[in-house]
Amino acid sequence: MKLKIILTVLAILLIASCSDKTNEEQNDEIISVKTIPVQKVEYSAKIHSSGRLKSEKEAKLSFKTGGIIQKIFVTDGEKIRKGQLLAKLNLEEIASQVNQAKVNYEKSLRDFNRVESLYKDSAVTLEQFQNVKSALDVASSGLNIAKFNLTFSTIISPFNGKIYKKLVEENEMVSPGMPIFMVGSDESQWQITCGLTDRDISKIKFGDKAKIKFDNYDEEFSAIVSEIAASANPMNGLFEVNLDLDTRKNNFASGLIGTMDIVTSEKQTFLKIPIQSLVEADGNSGFVFVPNENHSSVKKIKVKISEILGEFVLIKTENRIAQIVTDGVEYLKDGDAIKVVM
Repeated sequence: MKLKIILTVLAILLIASCSDKTNEEQNDEIISVKTIPVQKVEYSAKIHSSGRLKSEKEAKLSFKTGGIIQKIFVTDGEKIRKGQLLAKLNLEEIASQVNQAKVNYEKSLRDFNRVESLYKDSAVTLEQFQNVKSALDVASSGLNIAKFNLTFSTIISPFNGKIYKKLVEENEMVSPGMPIFMVGSDESQWQITCGLTDRDISKIKFGDKAKIKFDNYDEEFSAIVSEIAASANPMNGLFEVNLDLDTRKNNFASGLIGTMDIVTSEKQTFLKIPIQSLVEADGNSGFVFVPNENHSSVKKIKVKISEILGEFVLIKTENRIAQIVTDGVEYLKDGDAIKVVM
């Protein structure tokens, strides 16, 4: 009998002990956190993009006639002055063409003069006279073309500037209009060109300011939007935008890639939260924890990071958020029970 009583007491004590442990485990699962109301702010949105640096006054120089390049007088990166000889074709062949054209013209002129005299004496027909007249016109055109080729068998710099790129080598055969040099003027404005989507292009206007960064320069450069394309590039669907840099640096290299933040004149509404409220931030997205109505549990909400302002972050989300968890987020997961403390 005594043994039964002892066993019963032990069973009761064991059950009570398990119950206490269960209560302790339940209490341990409630995480203490701090929350704050979310603040709405008006802020000028920024558009992030990248683009290529160029001189506003860039040109591709070419020969107006074809031939073999005899001499190139400049190299990549070299300073050039207006009127400077940059390259020339092999003039021997072109000069020979001029001489041949002169011979043809002089012969045609003699034939014309002779037949014209005979025609006046009615010794030849009108058709014969017209034939020699046509031959003279053809010879005259041939001479003019040969002289043109001789005149434009050189490339002369149109302005003071720099050789950005030499595109051919000596002794190469080139055709009329084929690019030989990429050059830029020292006296022109530096520009950076980027491509924006139709969604972003609608947010900017002429005169909007921007900040530009290049990997090989420590400083940040100011710029303003100067040109906005009216139609998209059919190759990539982007709208081309030019920005004028507020600098006269002459040691820039055309073709540098820079990143930019264009500050739009359009103000948008954002949610401003402490940066420590964000978890799993990756690029322009992250997560925050939002307490439910009775502040007994949390929900994990995805947000878009729009701007980082020191210790605060501007975010956007499709969810309605009144409060967020600020302290204790590192211990939370979606659906956790919480206790809000001051």
